[in-house]
Amino acid sequence: MNSTHALKEIQDKVFHSRIEESLILLNKVWKDKQDSKEILETLQPLSLFAFSHRWPSIHVPKEHEYLLRLLRLIPENEQIDFLNRFVEYLARVPKYVNDETGSFPSDGEGTPRDYKQEYLSSLDAHKGMAALFSAFKMAESEGLKEIFRTILQVGCNDVSQTAGHYFSCTESVVRLGLGAGMPRDKNHIFLLTQYLMQFSPIIITNYRKPTQNLDKILTRLVKKGGFVGYHYMIVANGLIKNREFLGEKHYSHALHGLETIILQLDDTLSKEKLDLAIKNEPKSGDSLKDLKGHVWKGEKAKAFAVLRQYLKEEGVTQRLKAAIAHSFTNINNHDPHYVTVPTSVFELIPSLKNEEVELALAHSIEFAVDRIRKYGVVA
Repeated sequence: MNSTHALKEIQDKVFHSRIEESLILLNKVWKDKQDSKEILETLQPLSLFAFSHRWPSIHVPKEHEYLLRLLRLIPENEQIDFLNRFVEYLARVPKYVNDETGSFPSDGEGTPRDYKQEYLSSLDAHKGMAALFSAFKMAESEGLKEIFRTILQVGCNDVSQTAGHYFSCTESVVRLGLGAGMPRDKNHIFLLTQYLMQFSPIIITNYRKPTQNLDKILTRLVKKGGFVGYHYMIVANGLIKNREFLGEKHYSHALHGLETIILQLDDTLSKEKLDLAIKNEPKSGDSLKDLKGHVWKGEKAKAFAVLRQYLKEEGVTQRLKAAIAHSFTNINNHDPHYVTVPTSVFELIPSLKNEEVELALAHSIEFAVDRIRKYGVVA
């Protein structure tokens, strides 16, 4: 069986929820040295229209896109664990649309129209079909990049809504869409338009600017934990990565929103709290093995101590990232944040001061421990 046929067969088994057969085929192509990126790209049409029982369904393609990024950060031999988890989940959940892509609609020749403004106005008025028509016409006339830029700019309006999901979820699906190319990206535009119609208001009428620079905002942010605090690390990372794509006005407006919201969040972790937590913890023998063990047992202070020791001896490595991210909870309690939180923290590291890196990684460990304490763990 050639690789193209094998990948297509995996797609078919996942679409029809044949869980065991999907996993058998996945592990077969993995042993045949199939690239993880190609496997995930084959599954993209399914993740766009998968139904999530526990989270908004847009979290499924969001998890998909973050997984593409995370697997670039960890050793190849550990990637199959993450692929197995995602394929099993995707096979379990119902998919309500297959990858049927058609041509963009056309209204013929006529007077040039401002499709961007029409798209935003239709979204603001909750007129979904009109918004889609304008989106597709904008893609035809100005290119995919411009319609996806416009869609992502909408999410900059108010990052305080639903912990910034209208930006962070949109950002992930925009990335998938930009990589998909015509005509498949029609599915991405459809999904994002339907998602953003829940958002209000759509149009920014008064652009704001933060009172502090990015460094100071991040210094505050890395002290914020809890489920909401972790979400704003995801938002901050997305803003930094998309600054040029968004344009300065929308980037600054969203950064102002981030600055405002983090002032309302509690400081849950600091260097002083970390020092106190690990004060009496012994030195680790096999630090990475011990780190994963402590995380899976819910031993937060011990995991923090191992993290500090490893950072002093080795610094931030791929193996450390894999050990932190490898925190699988039971598949019946599938949580996409096992990918989105650590990946965002890892990608934020270049923007952090040296003394803030340990704190950010400690937050990622704390997140994993908290989820495992709540939902249990699968070895």
